[in-house]
Amino acid sequence: MRSSTRGLVEPTCHERRVARRLAARGDDGLAEALLRLKGKHAGGRYRLEQLYAVGAEGAVFDVADELDPAGEPLVAKVALLPVHRPFELDPDDIRRRRYALRVESQYLLGNSSPFMPRGIGLFELANPLLDDARGDAFAEPEPILVMEKLPGRDLDRWLARMHRSGIETPTMRRTLDRVAVVLLQALTDLRRRGVYYADLRPGNMRMMGRPSRRVRMLDAGSLVSVHDRSGRFPHVPAYLPPEMFRAARASERIVPSDAAQAVMAGRTLYEVATGSVPRPGEPVDLSLLPGSNVSQPVAEVVAGLCSGECSDVRVALRHLYSSAKRRVPGGNDPRATEQEDEPLDAQDDVHADTDDGAESGAPAEDTRHAAPRGAATEGDPMQIVARQVSEHLAQQAARREQVTSHAALPATDDESVLPPGPARPSLLRRLFGKLVGR
Repeated sequence: MRSSTRGLVEPTCHERRVARRLAARGDDGLAEALLRLKGKHAGGRYRLEQLYAVGAEGAVFDVADELDPAGEPLVAKVALLPVHRPFELDPDDIRRRRYALRVESQYLLGNSSPFMPRGIGLFELANPLLDDARGDAFAEPEPILVMEKLPGRDLDRWLARMHRSGIETPTMRRTLDRVAVVLLQALTDLRRRGVYYADLRPGNMRMMGRPSRRVRMLDAGSLVSVHDRSGRFPHVPAYLPPEMFRAARASERIVPSDAAQAVMAGRTLYEVATGSVPRPGEPVDLSLLPGSNVSQPVAEVVAGLCSGECSDVRVALRHLYSSAKRRVPGGNDPRATEQEDEPLDAQDDVHADTDDGAESGAPAEDTRHAAPRGAATEGDPMQIVARQVSEHLAQQAARREQVTSHAALPATDDESVLPPGPARPSLLRRLFGKLVGR
């Protein structure tokens, strides 16, 4: 790669986008300063590479594991310091930000929830962005939190594409219902582990790629112990309960609770359902939910959470399990399947009903390609597959006859009853011919 006049590696296209976003928020020059960390090593094996993202409290880099180059994708988070404005650097502020990162690492490394990124470890490196000749915090090593990288898009950006995509309502509702249920599953799982997710909002959630569109929570710095009454409560005002928002504006101490978590979940899911961002300190317009892009049972749960009638996300999840079982996706273990890097569109494929393992995150059995009910499951595997393909071809032929005779298709969300595309019958016939030896 070319080198710039400042002796740095030329920034990538993604790093230029990050720099433009930082400049738009008033931090022009911060990205260029952070790029000086590229190539530094932590823990004797992790090398910082591309600048991936910059938030309010931390900067995230892609990481190369030099001892396992073919291993899983990783990222490293460092405390965000105003290194582009050296005169603003203060030893107390540096220590405070580093301490916050260490607290985040404790929550992440001590929490094995499948809805959070997997933590690798907390390491240290010498920070070349600080003048160690100033002593004190400037000469102390910089903590680096290495964790699993989650592919996909932040949920807020994914929702913006989803709501303007023009997708048919049944597909839209299956997809967004899944998001709602998985969010409640994640919050229930975290509550069972003794923590709240304080900074709950779509921007702190990750919509992963195909095939399963699994949702993960991003920021371990948002976790707060249920026993913490210190006032530590990272948040974005728009998603706070209105009364808590007013208390925060009055400089009163606010602490997370089951009731606050429920309202924040409701306001987050309101944005999922309607595409509208809640206004800080104001109740949401519940009249928009009945005609929104989620099913009626999910809309009722969202309304109950937003209004405070349902004061516990665990109760909301149990209600969905009982009243909308088909909408509850089975097999929501976020680590059960590999994901593609980027969800390119807003399509989803959610057909499986829930089972006893859904709440615990255990993968449900995939029944989309299973033998019909009552079919033999023993014997020659080739004969079993041939029989299944034969039955499928017969069903497709019957459906094509219905379509050509202008018969009405049954009203259902199941894509298996839709008329097949022109390439599928010939492909299945070729497969069937090979199986039976023709």
